[in-house]
Amino acid sequence: MSVRFFRTTGFLFLLFFLTAWAVPVGAANDGSGGLQTWNDGPAKRAIMDFVAQSTDPANPAYLPPHHRVAVFDNDGTLLPEKPYVQIDFAVRRLRDMANASTDPNIKETEPYKTALSNDISHMEKVGGRFLLELLLTTHGNMEKDDLAPLVAEFMRSVKHPLLGKPYADLAYKPMVDLLEYLRANGFETYICTGGMTDFVRGYSFDLYGIPPQNIIGTTLRTVYTEKDGRVVLVVKPELDVYNDKKYKPVAIDRHLGVRPAITVGNVYTGGDIAMLTYGASAKPSLQLLINHDDAARELAYAEENGASLDAAKQQGWVVVSMKNDWKTVFAESKGK
Repeated sequence: MSVRFFRTTGFLFLLFFLTAWAVPVGAANDGSGGLQTWNDGPAKRAIMDFVAQSTDPANPAYLPPHHRVAVFDNDGTLLPEKPYVQIDFAVRRLRDMANASTDPNIKETEPYKTALSNDISHMEKVGGRFLLELLLTTHGNMEKDDLAPLVAEFMRSVKHPLLGKPYADLAYKPMVDLLEYLRANGFETYICTGGMTDFVRGYSFDLYGIPPQNIIGTTLRTVYTEKDGRVVLVVKPELDVYNDKKYKPVAIDRHLGVRPAITVGNVYTGGDIAMLTYGASAKPSLQLLINHDDAARELAYAEENGASLDAAKQQGWVVVSMKNDWKTVFAESKGK
């Protein structure tokens, strides 16, 4: 037989092999790899069915790549929010500032007094107003480039007071897998959070694979200046955009210009109802609501008025049970 025969048959065999095993670009996988940390059930099936339909050009629900947008809340959706990680970070920074101050009365003024009380439950009850005071005090007049490394070090070294692990270890593993699954099927993933944009940017890629430019959050006014011949952006102690509840859809539209096909939030303060309702008006679309019902592996809690679960029932959102839908909760260790 000629050398040409072997070359031809070899090429045909290779072509057959590649054709048999290749997965079409944009086609959804069966979930056996991407969603291994999810138990089989209605939530997992809803995710896989939506992705399969929206990435199949022959399906009426097909979404072209530029419409495959998925927006996730952060605290309580991608990692625990009790305590709120940014409050913990800001409180520690505020204590350092108080200890370094020469003002003998500083510890009796707000927000220093509340922060130094160590009363986390009170801080949570005070909520957004206290957090805003913290942000303005601890981040004001700070160079933006200085914040990210401080946040990254905090996430690696500081342990969650209840769960006993560094915050960097507390990304919900099933949610990280979901993010990767969506990206593998052509979806662009974003975070829309009530937390400060620059704070979440300090760890979003390490924990979730979401780059800093895909973070939509609360912002403080930033000004341009020059220092030692270089351009410096300085954060001022003034609120620019507050991003929570009804403000989230506005921020999403401003940042993205399209309604997300997938929106994901959680049960806590009703902070994600507006975002999921906004996303539901896109066709086709999928809304996921994470329910904190796993006291053994995370923290079980719910809203007193049940507003988020009521909205899910009325609008047909998929409720994800941490207890029943997730095989595991937390990602592998990344902290110290």
